[in-house]
Amino acid sequence: MNILIFKTVNEERTRRLLYNTDTVKNTIYMVMPESEVGIYDGLGMSIHCIGTNKKYIDYKTVAEEKKIPDIKFHEIWVLSPNYGNLYTYWEVYAVISELKYDRVFYKAIGKDRIESYDLEKENIFSRTHALMVRAVRAYTVLIYWIEKKVKAKGYK
Repeated sequence: MNILIFKTVNEERTRRLLYNTDTVKNTIYMVMPESEVGIYDGLGMSIHCIGTNKKYIDYKTVAEEKKIPDIKFHEIWVLSPNYGNLYTYWEVYAVISELKYDRVFYKAIGKDRIESYDLEKENIFSRTHALMVRAVRAYTVLIYWIEKKVKAKGYK
């Protein structure tokens, strides 16, 4: 299985998740700041680290760098310390809307246990929502392009 993980928690929580994941039978890809790649390369696990130039994952940086492989992911995991942060990862969700995947899971990594929530069951994470996000993004780019062309011709 191809699993893409967005490292949006600290090292301790990330390691706890990885030690509870079969990294031999699954192909694990993990998006994280470039400065942290060496930490996970040294764990002896089969993890494909995808480093970004910024400390925090933001849509613009990840989209411009185009380091995430163009494959279909069976699962995508968004990590968090608790369930209450579910709606605070908009930059990550924007990146996810551009990817091919089967399912997206929100992983709340607490001190005692790891809880998984299937985001497809939430209305805002449905395929229809992702399609609408893409349409709005395309519309915005088109309007910007038209406005730029009009201003270039001297119209205000």
